[in-house]
Amino acid sequence: MFLRTAACGAAAASLESYTTAQGVSAAKTALNPDNNSVLCEALSLKFLGTGAADWSLDQYPDNPDTLLAGRHRGFSSMLINGSVLIDCGPTVPKALSLLHVHPDSITDILITHTHGDHFNRQSIETIASRRSADKTAMNVWMHENAARDIAAMKGCFVRPVKEYAHFRVQQMDILPLEANHRVENSTEKPLYYLFKTSNKSLLYALDGAWLTTRTWRVFMQEKLDAVVWDATIGKQEGDYRIFEHNSLSMIRQINQTLSKQKIYAPDAKIILSHLARSLHPEHAVLKKELESEGMLPAHDGLDVNV
Repeated sequence: MFLRTAACGAAAASLESYTTAQGVSAAKTALNPDNNSVLCEALSLKFLGTGAADWSLDQYPDNPDTLLAGRHRGFSSMLINGSVLIDCGPTVPKALSLLHVHPDSITDILITHTHGDHFNRQSIETIASRRSADKTAMNVWMHENAARDIAAMKGCFVRPVKEYAHFRVQQMDILPLEANHRVENSTEKPLYYLFKTSNKSLLYALDGAWLTTRTWRVFMQEKLDAVVWDATIGKQEGDYRIFEHNSLSMIRQINQTLSKQKIYAPDAKIILSHLARSLHPEHAVLKKELESEGMLPAHDGLDVNV
């Protein structure tokens, strides 16, 4: 069932420390200006990119119709309620332009992990530079160990998050969850994000395989209205990437378990993203194959109301 999205807006939460737009470390603070705000109601999703890292940056189109038809995919990114961006790789600034999203609307960017297709400093600073001069700096949220290694970004506050520690942004409760993924030569922990409003919940779970035990134990107490699953591998069996990405058969098993355990709401939306160019058929074929199973492969520009 599609619901009308409530307007959501509030100052972003502060955690233990952050880096200012000038690169000065701020003092530890317990202030959380959004902590007591009323949660907004529904969730609106706009997919700005739905591809894995094997899609060509050089072939990224100038025509939005190519994206809307699923004939090309940018690197995976999604906008929630028009203001909270998840991941920001090299294709995001152009996607915002093609899909008519003004950077002024973006207040916060949540980073799942710092692989180059999900985190691109130049893209973030480009978005910041296109915002009106009277807008406050954007908040860029990422795992605390990654935040320590990131130098200041122009027009942004870098804010650390910790796995399994709640925070609030734009009247949404957000819980970072450990993902089964790895950034080489780094102590950061890649993250899934669980979003909650007053009556809806959404899991964003890209770049990871299965669920870690601790994350699964969190899910046992949840009721999910929508989930965005990593579906990198497609129907390829015996692929070595199953240890950090999902295949369709893996997602089917996860869906069966979450349904049986009543973790999915009866009308939960199951959306697939982070689709590898070399491991999936063209979008129209994939959509037709999966619709009978209640799964929706996302395309760039797709809008979904939860």
